[in-house]
Amino acid sequence: MHILENVEPDLAQRLHKLHPAQSCQLLVKACDFISSRISLDAKFEELLMDYQSSASLSCSQLEALISYADIADECCFDLKDRGAEENEWLPWFQRARLATALAKASQASAWEDTADGFYELTVILDDASVIVEFINRSLSELQA
Repeated sequence: MHILENVEPDLAQRLHKLHPAQSCQLLVKACDFISSRISLDAKFEELLMDYQSSASLSCSQLEALISYADIADECCFDLKDRGAEENEWLPWFQRARLATALAKASQASAWEDTADGFYELTVILDDASVIVEFINRSLSELQA
């Protein structure tokens, strides 16, 4: 059982049935959906534009995305540890999760990688049902 099943029963199984390329494409589509709903900084917008403009990321682009996720996580935890308000640390948390999901889409070698990426997306918004509904709708479109 994948952790994604805790969010939406059977979702990981439905994703597992997809061709790996379809699963990665769906993850990228879901990342685009989420990116329009959170606060992005200039650096992340630049990384996102690089991602959207290329068929696949170069090693240096992937490393930059992973590095950004690590830095965003550090900023989030540092702000939380210092007692910052949620509106200060939450954008860093959301960016870290989104960057991690995009990296998973780029380096997916097994269905679990994309399932991990989808899980990252489910924790970005207060209401996971928003992204779950988007994923379910997109899955239905793929299977139509």
